[in-house]
Amino acid sequence: MTSSQDVSVDARYVSGVVLFFFSLAGCVFPFVSSMDLTVVRPVSTGIVFAVAMVHLLPDAEKQLNIRDITEVIWNSVGFKGEDDDTFPLAQTLMLLGGLIMLAIDQSIPCHHSSALYIGDSGKGEAEEGDKAMGEGSRLLKYGSDDSPHPSEPERGVSGGHDEADLGAKFKVYAMEAAIAVHSMIIGFTIGIKTDTSALTGLTVALIFHQGFEGMALSMAAIQSRLNDDAVKVLIAMFSMSMPMGIIMGIIATSWGTSPDDSGVMTVMLQAVPNAVAAGMLAHIGYELMMQDFTHCHSDSFKVRARKVGLLAIGGAVMCVLGIWA
Repeated sequence: MTSSQDVSVDARYVSGVVLFFFSLAGCVFPFVSSMDLTVVRPVSTGIVFAVAMVHLLPDAEKQLNIRDITEVIWNSVGFKGEDDDTFPLAQTLMLLGGLIMLAIDQSIPCHHSSALYIGDSGKGEAEEGDKAMGEGSRLLKYGSDDSPHPSEPERGVSGGHDEADLGAKFKVYAMEAAIAVHSMIIGFTIGIKTDTSALTGLTVALIFHQGFEGMALSMAAIQSRLNDDAVKVLIAMFSMSMPMGIIMGIIATSWGTSPDDSGVMTVMLQAVPNAVAAGMLAHIGYELMMQDFTHCHSDSFKVRARKVGLLAIGGAVMCVLGIWA
Protein backbone atom coordinates (compact mmCIF):
# COMPACT_ATOMS: atom_id res chain seq x y z
CA MET A 1 0.00 0.00 0.00
CA THR A 2 1.47 3.35 -1.01
CA SER A 3 1.65 6.39 1.19
CA SER A 4 -0.74 8.29 -1.10
CA GLN A 5 -3.31 5.53 -0.65
CA ASP A 6 -2.83 5.70 3.10
CA VAL A 7 -3.49 9.43 2.97
CA SER A 8 -6.70 8.90 0.95
CA VAL A 9 -8.00 6.34 3.41
CA ASP A 10 -7.17 8.65 6.33
CA ALA A 11 -8.97 11.53 4.60
CA ARG A 12 -12.10 9.44 4.22
CA TYR A 13 -11.99 8.44 7.88
CA VAL A 14 -11.52 12.07 8.91
CA SER A 15 -14.47 13.03 6.73
CA GLY A 16 -16.57 10.35 8.43
CA VAL A 17 -15.68 11.59 11.93
CA VAL A 18 -16.43 15.22 11.02
CA LEU A 19 -19.76 14.30 9.44
CA PHE A 20 -20.69 12.21 12.47
CA PHE A 21 -20.31 15.13 14.87
CA PHE A 22 -22.11 17.62 12.63
CA SER A 23 -24.92 15.12 12.01
CA LEU A 24 -25.18 14.65 15.78
CA ALA A 25 -25.24 18.40 16.36
CA GLY A 26 -27.96 18.98 13.77
CA CYS A 27 -30.11 16.20 15.20
CA VAL A 28 -29.70 17.28 18.83
CA PHE A 29 -30.14 21.03 18.31
CA PRO A 30 -33.97 21.09 18.15
CA PHE A 31 -34.16 19.14 21.41
CA VAL A 32 -31.88 21.45 23.40
CA SER A 33 -32.80 24.76 21.80
CA SER A 34 -34.96 27.17 23.78
CA MET A 35 -36.30 28.88 20.66
CA ASP A 36 -39.86 28.39 19.45
CA LEU A 37 -39.40 25.86 16.66
CA THR A 38 -42.94 26.28 15.36
CA VAL A 39 -41.72 29.45 13.67
CA VAL A 40 -39.25 27.59 11.48
CA ARG A 41 -41.05 24.25 11.18
CA PRO A 42 -42.00 24.78 7.48
CA VAL A 43 -38.26 24.87 6.74
CA SER A 44 -38.01 21.20 7.71
CA THR A 45 -40.90 20.37 5.36
CA GLY A 46 -39.11 22.07 2.47
CA ILE A 47 -35.96 20.12 3.31
CA VAL A 48 -37.84 16.80 3.25
CA PHE A 49 -39.40 17.57 -0.14
CA ALA A 50 -36.08 18.71 -1.60
CA VAL A 51 -34.22 15.63 -0.37
CA ALA A 52 -36.81 13.47 -2.15
CA MET A 53 -37.03 15.40 -5.41
CA VAL A 54 -33.56 16.94 -5.80
CA HIS A 55 -31.25 14.41 -4.13
CA LEU A 56 -32.78 10.94 -4.17
CA LEU A 57 -34.83 10.87 -7.37
CA PRO A 58 -32.19 12.32 -9.75
CA ASP A 59 -29.56 9.91 -8.43
CA ALA A 60 -31.93 7.00 -9.03
CA GLU A 61 -32.83 8.25 -12.51
CA LYS A 62 -29.21 8.23 -13.63
CA GLN A 63 -28.84 4.54 -12.82
CA LEU A 64 -32.33 3.17 -13.48
CA ASN A 65 -33.73 5.10 -16.44
CA ILE A 66 -31.30 3.69 -18.98
CA ARG A 67 -31.72 1.59 -22.10
CA ASP A 68 -30.09 -1.57 -20.71
CA ILE A 69 -32.52 -1.82 -17.82
CA THR A 70 -35.43 -0.95 -20.10
CA GLU A 71 -34.55 -3.87 -22.37
CA VAL A 72 -34.49 -6.22 -19.38
CA ILE A 73 -37.96 -5.04 -18.38
CA TRP A 74 -39.34 -5.30 -21.93
CA ASN A 75 -37.91 -8.80 -22.36
CA SER A 76 -39.33 -9.97 -19.03
CA VAL A 77 -42.87 -8.98 -20.05
CA GLY A 78 -42.54 -9.94 -23.72
CA PHE A 79 -42.93 -6.36 -24.97
CA LYS A 80 -40.90 -4.78 -27.75
CA GLY A 81 -40.59 -1.01 -27.62
CA GLU A 82 -38.83 1.57 -29.75
CA ASP A 83 -35.05 1.56 -29.80
CA ASP A 84 -34.82 4.89 -28.00
CA ASP A 85 -37.51 4.18 -25.41
CA THR A 86 -36.54 4.13 -21.73
CA PHE A 87 -38.85 2.91 -19.01
CA PRO A 88 -39.21 5.43 -16.10
CA LEU A 89 -38.25 2.86 -13.48
CA ALA A 90 -37.02 5.44 -10.96
CA GLN A 91 -40.36 7.26 -10.99
CA THR A 92 -42.22 3.95 -10.82
CA LEU A 93 -40.30 2.91 -7.71
CA MET A 94 -40.84 6.36 -6.22
CA LEU A 95 -44.57 5.88 -6.73
CA LEU A 96 -44.24 2.48 -5.07
CA GLY A 97 -42.59 4.11 -2.05
CA GLY A 98 -45.47 6.56 -1.75
CA LEU A 99 -48.04 3.78 -2.08
CA ILE A 100 -46.28 1.77 0.62
CA MET A 101 -46.60 4.71 3.00
CA LEU A 102 -50.25 5.20 2.00
CA ALA A 103 -51.05 1.52 2.55
CA ILE A 104 -49.48 1.63 5.99
CA ASP A 105 -51.40 4.83 6.77
CA GLN A 106 -54.67 3.16 5.91
CA SER A 107 -53.90 0.18 8.12
CA ILE A 108 -53.75 2.46 11.17
CA PRO A 109 -57.23 3.59 12.36
CA CYS A 110 -58.01 7.20 13.26
CA HIS A 111 -55.32 8.54 10.97
CA HIS A 112 -56.96 11.98 10.96
CA SER A 113 -55.89 12.45 14.59
CA SER A 114 -52.24 11.77 13.88
CA ALA A 115 -49.82 14.44 15.05
CA LEU A 116 -48.28 14.47 11.58
CA TYR A 117 -51.57 15.10 9.79
CA ILE A 118 -53.86 17.95 10.64
CA GLY A 119 -57.22 18.61 9.11
CA ASP A 120 -60.16 20.37 10.74
CA SER A 121 -60.77 17.49 13.16
CA GLY A 122 -57.09 17.34 14.11
CA LYS A 123 -56.76 20.95 15.16
CA GLY A 124 -56.59 20.12 18.88
CA GLU A 125 -53.70 17.74 18.26
CA ALA A 126 -52.03 20.42 16.15
CA GLU A 127 -52.16 22.93 18.96
CA GLU A 128 -50.67 20.39 21.36
CA GLY A 129 -47.94 19.62 18.85
CA ASP A 130 -47.17 23.31 18.43
CA LYS A 131 -46.90 23.67 22.19
CA ALA A 132 -44.43 20.81 22.27
CA MET A 133 -42.36 22.32 19.48
CA GLY A 134 -42.00 25.53 21.50
CA GLU A 135 -40.79 23.86 24.66
CA GLY A 136 -37.36 23.06 23.22
CA SER A 137 -35.03 21.55 25.77
CA ARG A 138 -37.87 20.00 27.81
CA LEU A 139 -38.90 17.71 24.98
CA LEU A 140 -36.59 14.87 25.90
CA LYS A 141 -38.73 14.40 28.99
CA TYR A 142 -41.84 13.54 27.00
CA GLY A 143 -42.66 9.89 27.19
CA SER A 144 -41.08 9.42 30.62
CA ASP A 145 -43.13 8.13 33.50
CA ASP A 146 -43.37 11.49 35.30
CA SER A 147 -44.31 13.53 32.24
CA PRO A 148 -47.96 13.93 31.24
CA HIS A 149 -48.82 13.12 27.65
CA PRO A 150 -50.97 15.86 26.09
CA SER A 151 -53.59 13.38 24.98
CA GLU A 152 -53.57 11.39 28.20
CA PRO A 153 -57.06 12.44 29.36
CA GLU A 154 -58.64 11.04 26.23
CA ARG A 155 -56.93 7.67 26.51
CA GLY A 156 -59.54 6.39 28.89
CA VAL A 157 -62.29 6.97 26.34
CA SER A 158 -61.00 4.96 23.45
CA GLY A 159 -57.83 3.62 21.87
CA GLY A 160 -58.04 6.08 18.98
CA HIS A 161 -55.35 8.37 20.30
CA ASP A 162 -53.05 5.45 21.02
CA GLU A 163 -53.46 4.36 17.41
CA ALA A 164 -52.97 7.91 16.15
CA ASP A 165 -49.81 8.21 18.23
CA LEU A 166 -48.62 4.94 16.70
CA GLY A 167 -49.26 6.30 13.23
CA ALA A 168 -47.39 9.54 13.95
CA LYS A 169 -44.45 7.67 15.43
CA PHE A 170 -44.31 5.30 12.50
CA LYS A 171 -44.05 8.28 10.14
CA VAL A 172 -40.96 9.42 12.01
CA TYR A 173 -39.45 5.92 11.88
CA ALA A 174 -40.13 5.70 8.14
CA MET A 175 -38.63 9.15 7.63
CA GLU A 176 -35.57 8.11 9.63
CA ALA A 177 -35.19 4.92 7.59
CA ALA A 178 -35.43 6.79 4.28
CA ILE A 179 -32.94 9.48 5.33
CA ALA A 180 -30.57 6.92 6.87
CA VAL A 181 -30.55 4.90 3.63
CA HIS A 182 -29.85 8.09 1.71
CA SER A 183 -26.98 9.03 4.06
CA MET A 184 -25.44 5.55 3.96
CA ILE A 185 -25.49 5.55 0.16
CA ILE A 186 -23.75 8.93 0.07
CA GLY A 187 -21.22 7.68 2.60
CA PHE A 188 -20.64 4.51 0.57
CA THR A 189 -19.90 6.54 -2.58
CA ILE A 190 -17.37 8.58 -0.58
CA GLY A 191 -15.74 5.44 0.79
CA ILE A 192 -15.23 3.79 -2.60
CA LYS A 193 -13.53 6.84 -4.11
CA THR A 194 -9.77 6.52 -3.72
CA ASP A 195 -9.24 9.95 -5.32
CA THR A 196 -9.92 12.35 -2.44
CA SER A 197 -8.84 15.57 -4.17
CA ALA A 198 -12.41 16.96 -4.02
CA LEU A 199 -13.23 15.44 -0.63
CA THR A 200 -12.77 18.66 1.38
CA GLY A 201 -15.35 20.60 -0.61
CA LEU A 202 -17.75 17.66 -0.58
CA THR A 203 -17.38 17.28 3.19
CA VAL A 204 -18.19 20.96 3.75
CA ALA A 205 -21.34 20.63 1.63
CA LEU A 206 -22.34 17.46 3.47
CA ILE A 207 -21.88 19.18 6.84
CA PHE A 208 -24.77 21.49 5.98
CA HIS A 209 -26.64 18.67 4.24
CA GLN A 210 -26.55 16.45 7.34
CA GLY A 211 -27.17 19.30 9.73
CA PHE A 212 -30.36 20.43 8.00
CA GLU A 213 -31.61 16.87 7.51
CA GLY A 214 -30.98 16.12 11.18
CA MET A 215 -32.95 19.18 12.26
CA ALA A 216 -35.85 18.26 9.97
CA LEU A 217 -35.91 14.74 11.38
CA SER A 218 -35.79 15.95 14.97
CA MET A 219 -38.61 18.44 14.40
CA ALA A 220 -40.79 15.58 13.15
CA ALA A 221 -39.77 13.50 16.18
CA ILE A 222 -40.69 16.36 18.51
CA GLN A 223 -44.08 16.72 16.87
CA SER A 224 -44.84 13.02 17.30
CA ARG A 225 -43.59 13.03 20.92
CA LEU A 226 -41.20 10.09 20.84
CA ASN A 227 -40.09 8.85 24.23
CA ASP A 228 -36.52 9.13 25.50
CA ASP A 229 -35.35 5.73 24.28
CA ALA A 230 -36.79 6.22 20.80
CA VAL A 231 -35.17 9.65 20.54
CA LYS A 232 -31.78 8.22 21.52
CA VAL A 233 -32.07 5.49 18.87
CA LEU A 234 -33.14 8.03 16.26
CA ILE A 235 -30.19 10.32 16.99
CA ALA A 236 -27.72 7.43 17.01
CA MET A 237 -29.00 5.94 13.74
CA PHE A 238 -28.95 9.25 11.89
CA SER A 239 -25.55 10.33 13.20
CA MET A 240 -23.89 7.01 12.38
CA SER A 241 -25.51 6.34 9.00
CA MET A 242 -23.11 8.31 6.80
CA PRO A 243 -19.91 7.29 8.67
CA MET A 244 -21.05 3.66 8.46
CA GLY A 245 -21.55 4.07 4.72
CA ILE A 246 -18.03 5.48 4.39
CA ILE A 247 -16.56 2.54 6.32
CA MET A 248 -18.47 0.08 4.15
CA GLY A 249 -17.13 1.79 1.03
CA ILE A 250 -13.56 1.70 2.32
CA ILE A 251 -13.90 -2.01 3.15
CA ALA A 252 -15.33 -2.73 -0.32
CA THR A 253 -12.40 -0.90 -1.90
CA SER A 254 -9.83 -2.75 0.22
CA TRP A 255 -11.35 -6.07 -0.88
CA GLY A 256 -11.10 -5.04 -4.50
CA THR A 257 -14.88 -5.19 -4.95
CA SER A 258 -15.58 -1.52 -5.54
CA PRO A 259 -18.64 -1.38 -7.82
CA ASP A 260 -18.90 0.79 -10.91
CA ASP A 261 -21.86 3.09 -11.58
CA SER A 262 -23.55 0.65 -13.96
CA GLY A 263 -23.00 -2.58 -12.03
CA VAL A 264 -25.96 -4.68 -10.96
CA MET A 265 -24.91 -4.51 -7.30
CA THR A 266 -24.75 -0.71 -7.48
CA VAL A 267 -28.25 -0.57 -8.93
CA MET A 268 -29.65 -2.90 -6.28
CA LEU A 269 -27.91 -1.29 -3.30
CA GLN A 270 -28.09 2.37 -4.31
CA ALA A 271 -30.55 3.24 -7.06
CA VAL A 272 -33.53 1.12 -6.01
CA PRO A 273 -33.45 2.18 -2.31
CA ASN A 274 -32.98 5.81 -3.38
CA ALA A 275 -36.06 5.70 -5.60
CA VAL A 276 -38.30 4.01 -3.01
CA ALA A 277 -37.04 6.34 -0.27
CA ALA A 278 -37.85 9.34 -2.49
CA GLY A 279 -41.49 8.25 -2.62
CA MET A 280 -41.62 7.69 1.13
CA LEU A 281 -40.16 11.13 1.88
CA ALA A 282 -42.45 12.84 -0.66
CA HIS A 283 -45.45 11.29 1.07
CA ILE A 284 -44.18 12.30 4.52
CA GLY A 285 -43.36 15.79 3.27
CA TYR A 286 -46.90 16.22 1.98
CA GLU A 287 -48.37 15.27 5.34
CA LEU A 288 -46.00 17.63 7.13
CA MET A 289 -47.06 20.39 4.75
CA MET A 290 -50.74 19.73 5.44
CA GLN A 291 -49.96 20.30 9.09
CA ASP A 292 -49.11 23.94 8.44
CA PHE A 293 -51.17 24.73 5.34
CA THR A 294 -54.81 23.88 6.03
CA HIS A 295 -57.73 24.78 3.77
CA CYS A 296 -59.53 26.70 6.51
CA HIS A 297 -56.91 29.53 6.44
CA SER A 298 -57.15 30.04 10.20
CA ASP A 299 -53.89 32.03 10.14
CA SER A 300 -53.56 35.58 8.93
CA PHE A 301 -52.24 36.26 5.44
CA LYS A 302 -48.94 37.47 6.89
CA VAL A 303 -48.45 34.22 8.81
CA ARG A 304 -49.35 32.09 5.78
CA ALA A 305 -46.97 34.09 3.58
CA ARG A 306 -44.19 33.59 6.12
CA LYS A 307 -44.81 29.84 6.13
CA VAL A 308 -44.66 29.67 2.33
CA GLY A 309 -41.43 31.64 2.39
CA LEU A 310 -39.87 29.35 4.99
CA LEU A 311 -40.97 26.28 3.02
CA ALA A 312 -39.25 27.73 -0.06
CA ILE A 313 -36.10 28.53 1.93
CA GLY A 314 -35.84 24.97 3.23
CA GLY A 315 -36.23 23.56 -0.26
CA ALA A 316 -33.83 26.09 -1.79
CA VAL A 317 -31.08 25.30 0.72
CA MET A 318 -31.14 21.61 -0.14
CA CYS A 319 -31.38 22.39 -3.86
CA VAL A 320 -28.17 24.45 -3.66
CA LEU A 321 -26.44 21.72 -1.65
CA GLY A 322 -27.53 19.27 -4.35
CA ILE A 323 -24.84 20.79 -6.59
CA TRP A 324 -22.16 19.14 -4.46
CA ALA A 325 -24.00 16.44 -2.50
